[in-house]
Amino acid sequence: MNQKTTASGFTVFWRERRTRILLVILILGFLVGQWAQDAVQRHQQHERYAKIEELRSKSEYHDRILKAYLFCVRDDGEPESTCIANTVQLADLNGYRSRIKEVFDDAHIPSR
Repeated sequence: MNQKTTASGFTVFWRERRTRILLVILILGFLVGQWAQDAVQRHQQHERYAKIEELRSKSEYHDRILKAYLFCVRDDGEPESTCIANTVQLADLNGYRSRIKEVFDDAHIPSR
């Protein structure tokens, strides 16, 4: 009996050398694309965090509010929306509620 007719479709498909090469190229291309996308995203976040760090020296309330925000986003790894809510609550407790919009606007952080 002919082996190609009894084999599954994938087995016949995989036996073709061109198919294997194209499949490997496709997988490698996908992995390289993911790596590059992650690298670009990390670089953009680093630039954004550096700008926020510079703003911390503007005033005491900038320092306290942005320090809390950066700690939440970078160190805790929380989603940005959760960090914004937590930072607003902390600013309210520390008496900086009236300054939160100014600080968030300076740092280009979306406020709720």
